[in-house]
Amino acid sequence: MFSLASKEEISSQNVLGRGLLKQLKLTEVKFESFDLPNYLKSFTISLFLGVLFLFLLAALGFKQALHPLTFLFIIAFSIIVGHLIYKSRFHVTFTINRDGFRITEGQKLIEGYWADYDEAAIYITPKRETCIRLYSKKGSIDLPISRTGLSRKEMYHIVNRLIRNKSPRR
Repeated sequence: MFSLASKEEISSQNVLGRGLLKQLKLTEVKFESFDLPNYLKSFTISLFLGVLFLFLLAALGFKQALHPLTFLFIIAFSIIVGHLIYKSRFHVTFTINRDGFRITEGQKLIEGYWADYDEAAIYITPKRETCIRLYSKKGSIDLPISRTGLSRKEMYHIVNRLIRNKSPRR
């Protein structure tokens, strides 16, 4: 790799430099944003289960379970566990390059290639989320634009351009 400003090479040819060079994909863009409603859902689930556990302990005779300090501990625990649940189930990442795209929602992965699609349209789901719907002979797929924090107009133009300038699958 070369620096555009100084025209110097910024990675060495040793093992570490070659590994870094393999990991860097300068033609790939990754979009993600924090989805507060889904995080609150994850936090609430873990908080409810924690408080239920405390009341169960109190019913079994542990009176210290209902101490305010234990509730603070459960809240802190719920923030951490809620974030882990959010990342593993709800967090959306949208990665795009000139050959295709990759969408991860939690642990679910969807990959596609621009060469497989013929047309794109802006689509609003019944839940009022904006998507770019890609059409092919096999069916359609929705790219979640609003959940990644992207502008629908700009993303529509980018996706349309990528579909028109299809490169064959590698």
